[in-house]
Amino acid sequence: MADEKILTNAQEDESSTLVKFSKAYRFEGKDYTEVDLSGMDDLSAEDMIAVDRYLTRLFHCRPCSEAAHRVLQGSAAQGCPQG
Repeated sequence: MADEKILTNAQEDESSTLVKFSKAYRFEGKDYTEVDLSGMDDLSAEDMIAVDRYLTRLFHCRPCSEAAHRVLQGSAAQGCPQG
């Protein structure tokens, strides 16, 4: 019981959306040891539509939004504050 941590709501929210990696990963010249997914709660259908439109312009075709891996990646990137 003495070793048990007591978290506030803010700390619980942060810990549930902060993903820590077992090792650092380099992406576009920057090392990442964790990723903060707290912005995922704020994503909307409008964000998904924006990603869909971006990919349509980029690839000159419309991806299947429900299954398109790049749409999911783009949506996740929208929700990451470190952008």
